[in-house]
Amino acid sequence: MQYLQKLGKALQFPIVVLPIAALLVRIGALMTDSSLNSALTQTGSLSGIWYSGAILNAVGSAALNNLAPLFAIGLGFGMAKDFRGEAALVAFFGWAVITGLMAIIPQLYYSNVMTSYEPIGNFNGEAKWTEAHSQILYVFDFNSKAADGTYGAKYNIDMGVFGGILAGACVALIYNRYQDVKLPAALGFFSGRRFVPMVTVLFFLLGGFVIAAIWPWLQLALQYLGYGLGAIPPLGAFFYGIFNRLLIPFGLHQVLNTYLWFQQPIVGHLMSLNGVPLYQITDGVLQWAVYHMENGKPIIDGWNSTGIIETMNGDINAFLGQLYADAKFGLAGGSGIFQTGFFPMMMFGLPAACAAMILSVEDKGKRAEVAGILGSSAGISFLTGVTEPIEFSFIFLAPILLGLHALITGVFAAITVGFGIRAGFGFSAGFVDWAVSIKTSWDMSTISGTLQNPIYKVLGNPLMILPIGIAEGAVYFFSFKWLIKKLNLATPGREDQAAAIAKKLGKTVEKHANKKQKEENVQLATSVGPVVASAPTGSETRFDLKKDPEGAAKMAKVIYDAIGHDNLEKVDNCMTRLRLTVKDNTIIDQQKIKDTGVAGLVLVSKDKGIQIIVGVYVESVAKELSKISGK
Repeated sequence: MQYLQKLGKALQFPIVVLPIAALLVRIGALMTDSSLNSALTQTGSLSGIWYSGAILNAVGSAALNNLAPLFAIGLGFGMAKDFRGEAALVAFFGWAVITGLMAIIPQLYYSNVMTSYEPIGNFNGEAKWTEAHSQILYVFDFNSKAADGTYGAKYNIDMGVFGGILAGACVALIYNRYQDVKLPAALGFFSGRRFVPMVTVLFFLLGGFVIAAIWPWLQLALQYLGYGLGAIPPLGAFFYGIFNRLLIPFGLHQVLNTYLWFQQPIVGHLMSLNGVPLYQITDGVLQWAVYHMENGKPIIDGWNSTGIIETMNGDINAFLGQLYADAKFGLAGGSGIFQTGFFPMMMFGLPAACAAMILSVEDKGKRAEVAGILGSSAGISFLTGVTEPIEFSFIFLAPILLGLHALITGVFAAITVGFGIRAGFGFSAGFVDWAVSIKTSWDMSTISGTLQNPIYKVLGNPLMILPIGIAEGAVYFFSFKWLIKKLNLATPGREDQAAAIAKKLGKTVEKHANKKQKEENVQLATSVGPVVASAPTGSETRFDLKKDPEGAAKMAKVIYDAIGHDNLEKVDNCMTRLRLTVKDNTIIDQQKIKDTGVAGLVLVSKDKGIQIIVGVYVESVAKELSKISGK
């Protein structure tokens, strides 16, 4: 668990590049889109805006087009025990080696295995290869259609982002083990960190034969998974939404996201490229452009129903690339089905859950305090799609609400996708990403309305996320409020009522009273391991990290003292949690940490690890804790 959580944290290094990159690509696409204004061309009267947009697009695409090496570098650096740059450099080299080997060795193994004239996919036997090929290694080359209606084949073994993750993780293990190796004096130059590249070459040269034997089958299984989820988009969105939220307490939801967001092959047509529209609707008939590229710009040669068919890896990449995924190629009604369902939940659902938890607090004094905390978290969720501060306020105190949260997410994701809405994000499903995705989303609904059913022009447009979100918010509010009252759940501010739940679970309630205040702590056992849940108190040691410039330093000092100066071994953090390695987490003064106002504590890795849910200002606390502890 500790290793997987470290992996999940390291994945955040390359992922944090995406928000700004996606935003630049989106803005750049709007500034170069001649369908919005015919003067938005390289030679038009608005060429200044066009050039500015093209520059923004180029900068953003630099990240989106190089995700695999970014993941390799990020994990090489993030999982190396001393975060040295050498590990990142060697990880990039390791990724390049894997990429080269995977273009050769699988053909040695599988060229004559599962040969057929029909590739695997959702094609209903309508299309075939001109020559027999291995279904493991090849997919359609849709742009090489023969006169008899058959297609050519394209070699398809590509580890993509997974290759970057594997390279980064393996190099980090090699680096951590061999960085201090000492060789004889004659070879002394290659001692220490200089020894790591040599071991990496040997490891990947030999390991490449093993990886090449395993990966094609794993890729095939993942393709089946993607085709299965995408064949009936509402059902796929339903199950994906549920499992995505259930993995939140483990911090492993990013592992689930990686394949569908960055790796799943998606086939369809580009709606525009470099600001040039590549589809048109004439007399109710949809046509795609046939084009060629000159100086990085598409030149239209003609229009027909087939156009140029493209393949992109990953739902995020496909949506940002404005790829309309045709139903006969797997996904129906555009890319974005593994992103769309999060928008109504993050913009409306969880903020409504915050309102339910606030109004469920009977003590008016506590209600005001809880409202300050959850109110700001609701605002963050609506604007940016960062939901962990809200989710960690109840998944430990009242874990049954996590199950309800996952179920509602799945149901409304299915409804949203079933309506034909397709939306996407570069960071998360908040208002900012929704606003910049409207143009692409609207084009997809227009195409779906013409290609599939006119109702999608109404139900599938991105503005429908607003009424769906309001409906989802109502479900969250009334179901959360009813369940909290019915089961007397220990949501923030309801510490007194939590005693009854603790007794039923056979746990103990620790009571601390003095002249100024009375505090209670409920320790619950959940599926994620030993957890100590935190709730707002009136403690004088509570810190407001948003308003107090010294809040992070003060909190770090209290946490350091509560853990024990000699007990703390390593300081790390992800987007919302401090991830600390300690000698013994059973001797930590948990109440003292809770009094600072953190959302909760998670005890992991038997007695060697502890996670402290701080929220969006966690990095400031982590830096201060590292500074004062030297860890």
